[in-house]
Amino acid sequence: MKDDNLGYNVKCYSELEEIYSITDEWRNLVFNSYANWIYSLPEWCLSWYKALGRAGSLRIIIVKDKDEKHYVSSSRLTTIILMLVSIIVTLFITRISGAWEFIMECGAGVGLVLIMRWFWWRINAWSEISAMITPFIVYPIISALGFTFPNTLFILVPVTTFVWLLVTFITKPTDTDVLFSFYRKIHPGGRLWEKIASQLPDVKSDGNFGKMFINWIFGVVFVYSVLFGIGNLIFGSYDEFFVSLLLSAVSILIIYKNLSSTGWGTLID
Repeated sequence: MKDDNLGYNVKCYSELEEIYSITDEWRNLVFNSYANWIYSLPEWCLSWYKALGRAGSLRIIIVKDKDEKHYVSSSRLTTIILMLVSIIVTLFITRISGAWEFIMECGAGVGLVLIMRWFWWRINAWSEISAMITPFIVYPIISALGFTFPNTLFILVPVTTFVWLLVTFITKPTDTDVLFSFYRKIHPGGRLWEKIASQLPDVKSDGNFGKMFINWIFGVVFVYSVLFGIGNLIFGSYDEFFVSLLLSAVSILIIYKNLSSTGWGTLID
């Protein structure tokens, strides 16, 4: 379907053709969901990177001795610039799937450092900043070389991981007082925090990592079961819907039993 005003093919309408046989209410719900996918791109860009201007790169790299008002104003300006850039990028996306493909590619490799910062004392601000910037540098290069999604992820993830690990080891760790304060508040466990834990013997670290890992796995299963279950319900695939419903119920049950055995107080201690 050609939209002369926008100047590109609006393919989302063709993706809706397969649901024309269902009710208007379901059609409106799906259409709004697709519209939110497009809107999610600028929203993602803003929520992901706007803090860099204030709490990240500006504070630790460019200007270190300004008051809080200066950093807030800089963050607002960064937010406006990122909003304009993300809107421009959105105009070039002609498929619904193109939005989340772009999000996955530009965030490839970042997830690991965001998880590891809770389990390894050596992760610092430079680790996260380098992980966020690297995909934006590598992605245009491999795209010019002819790589397309999802093959781009096989390059972006390892390159991003290598870069943030390298940056982590060549930069100074977070200030010791900050690490001590974090450990006292969060009390993470595991061998990667032993250096800090050995200096704070009065703090009892968290354990039960086996059950925590199981909870994480079934948390992922639960989320995707609900997402695919809703999709199957909308498209009338009731067999798949009930399978997804069963998986989500089993996931909740396993997580509930694990949390009950370890104590619900561990979630708020």
